[in-house]
Amino acid sequence: MEQDLISDIELFFTESVNDSIFVLEEDEASHSIRVLRKKTGDEIYATDGKGNLFKGEIIQADKKNLTAKILERKFYEKKFPNVRFYIPLLRNKDRLRFAVEKLTELGFTDFVFYSSERTIPKKINLDKI
Repeated sequence: MEQDLISDIELFFTESVNDSIFVLEEDEASHSIRVLRKKTGDEIYATDGKGNLFKGEIIQADKKNLTAKILERKFYEKKFPNVRFYIPLLRNKDRLRFAVEKLTELGFTDFVFYSSERTIPKKINLDKI
């Protein structure tokens, strides 16, 4: 993982991790298999959102799950634990999603979404973001 930069890899999110494997479920698995055409034997990267980065080799893939054997693990400490990024609710949902995606890639982990007097959308679907 030394030569790989986090910005140069396709990184997936998983909550299913044990000592030797991680599992991508539903949307993450579907995207990796159908869109990126990942298959058994390919390398894949995942994070648990807690600072852990996993490099794995796909050992099983179907429509709903992808299982990978962990080849390497790396832990990244949160360098700026008190930094928050405030984002107004944007009218265009794609722009809001893009903003969060890019800020996450830059290393931001804490977001505050707010609406103001002139904000057009008054709600946000956090599950989609």
